[in-house]
Amino acid sequence: VYNAGPQVTVDERIVPFREHCPFRQFMPNTPARYSTNFGAPCDEKSIYAWNMQVYTGSRARGAPEKNQGLHVVLDTMKGNMPELPNELLKLQSIAVNYSKLAFSESTTFMSYCPKTNKNVCVLSTTRQDKKPKIILDYNFTKGRGDSLDKVTEMYSPLASGD
Repeated sequence: VYNAGPQVTVDERIVPFREHCPFRQFMPNTPARYSTNFGAPCDEKSIYAWNMQVYTGSRARGAPEKNQGLHVVLDTMKGNMPELPNELLKLQSIAVNYSKLAFSESTTFMSYCPKTNKNVCVLSTTRQDKKPKIILDYNFTKGRGDSLDKVTEMYSPLASGD
C-alpha cells in the first residue's frame, strides 16, 4: 500500500476518449473534443498518482464528507461565488505584486496581482507562518500534477491496437 506524503495536489487529468459512455465529455475548445475527466491525487515528492477517480457528473447532495485529511487544496474556482469577498476579487487596478489576505479559523484566502489587470486568488487550508508562501506552495505542488500529465500522455487509449 502506498502512503502519500504530507502534501498532495488533486489535479485534473483529461484523457481523449472516442467511445460512447455516459460520462464522456464534449469539450469543443480542446484538441481532443471528446474525453473523460479524472481526478488525480498526486504526491508532491514522487509525482505518484494514487486512487484516481473518473468524474461521472455531479453527485447527489448528501452529508459533507468527514476526515478528508490534513489539507484540502482547490485548483480552480469561479470568481462569482457569493462566499468570496468582493474586496479581494477586484484587485486588478492595484499595483503589481500587491497581495491582500483574509483569514478564518481553518482557511486563508489570498488575492495577488502578478501583473496589471491580472488577479490570482488562492484558497488554502494549510497553516500559514509566512503569508506569501501560499503562492510558492501552490505553484510547487501544482507543478507535480502537470508532471503527471506529461508522464501519462504517452499511454493514450486512442493508440491503435493489432
